[in-house]
Amino acid sequence: MARNLPNNRPPIWLLLKQVLGAPTAAPTKPWSVGLLAIAVAGLVSGVLLIYSGLRIGADVSAYRAALSCRSPSDALTAEHCIYTGPATVTGSTRQQKLSVDLVFSSLTGRDFTATFATNREPPEDSISTGSSVTAELWDGHITKFAAVGTVDDPDYFAMNNLVPGIIFALVSLLATWWGIGFVRIAWRTPPQSAVT
Repeated sequence: MARNLPNNRPPIWLLLKQVLGAPTAAPTKPWSVGLLAIAVAGLVSGVLLIYSGLRIGADVSAYRAALSCRSPSDALTAEHCIYTGPATVTGSTRQQKLSVDLVFSSLTGRDFTATFATNREPPEDSISTGSSVTAELWDGHITKFAAVGTVDDPDYFAMNNLVPGIIFALVSLLATWWGIGFVRIAWRTPPQSAVT
């Protein structure tokens, strides 16, 4: 004879409803508004991470598929080709990062600036004024200088923004839903009178 098992546990759908559904109680109004603001800020950050991941992925794909430019001027505005040629250093500055100004002999009248990460800089003798170096130009940006990648080099772009952005956005979306519920409940709940 089969025994009847105790049925004192709520079904799984009820647990999910309690987790994902609208809240039934809320903290005070300031706390509710603050929680909602944090959730919305997290949602915006997640969306920006997703956009950044998609944009970086598109840039990297275009850069790696680019061919050599027929004309140096093609590399000023186009992503489909890369120009590599001799350039002359016209100056350099260092604030938080090293920046080197240069001109290409085949692109008269145009000045360019190459900026480098602090842990990835070219040799000192290549950045002195008047030095002649080989530089790479893609989509109007200096991507390599003396065989060193700049901050505009897609080979060094962070490629891990998309998945964390999606997760962050989904979690923040759930938090925003709860935050809206908190605010609605907090504003519907009448203030408690002080006990005398």
